[in-house]
Amino acid sequence: MKKLGMIFISVLLLVFAISSFAATDLKIGVVDIALIQAKSPKFMQVQKEMQDSLAASQKKINDAQSTLRDEYSQSQDDVAKMSAAKRKQLDSKIAKDKNNLVALSKELSAKETKLRQNTMLKMGAELNAAITQVAKQEGLNLILTKQAAVYVDSQAVDVTKQVAEIFG
Repeated sequence: MKKLGMIFISVLLLVFAISSFAATDLKIGVVDIALIQAKSPKFMQVQKEMQDSLAASQKKINDAQSTLRDEYSQSQDDVAKMSAAKRKQLDSKIAKDKNNLVALSKELSAKETKLRQNTMLKMGAELNAAITQVAKQEGLNLILTKQAAVYVDSQAVDVTKQVAEIFG
């Protein structure tokens, strides 16, 4: 009997929750984040700044690759003419340069990851502020990204343009 009473109360609460939710005037908006990122001058500028800040490290890697290729090519061309000691010395230098290249590549990758994370956090906060501002202006209760929404009703308000204007 207790179980039946609990089930009845649960159903009653569920019906009440659904009816109160339906009575609420829920206004939903959608925003196309990918479009904003693709067309925003602010995002383009940040991408360029990131590339510029990583350019010196990338040049070091390219130079190290070129040097390693040249050393390897030289070792293959001169192998018959080289003494065993000279060959061993060159092999040791190639191994050292290869390890240096791997270390530079890892360093660049870590630097790029950290820079990208910090930049995206900052840009995400600015974008969220613009979305919140538009939601308040439009009287929206909820804004979803177009990429996350499986189905968007024609009554949903597309706020992409307004967010893009505020975001810059």
